[in-house]
Amino acid sequence: TASGNISTSGTVFASAFSSPHGDGDIDFSDSLDVVGNITASGNISSSGIITGEGLVISDDADITDALRI
Repeated sequence: TASGNISTSGTVFASAFSSPHGDGDIDFSDSLDVVGNITASGNISSSGIITGEGLVISDDADITDALRI
């Protein structure tokens, strides 16, 4: 249990992260590297570029801007 800011220069291991404010937001001010899958039951949005080595869409997709392949 911690109160206030937590700072580390190493790796943080946790079985779960949750928002203490009840808004569901967890903010990272730097890069977040994930090894494994990311699953979302809601929307995924970005104000920047999303890059990846593969894209699979298993349902309908709406593209509202250019899609460069």
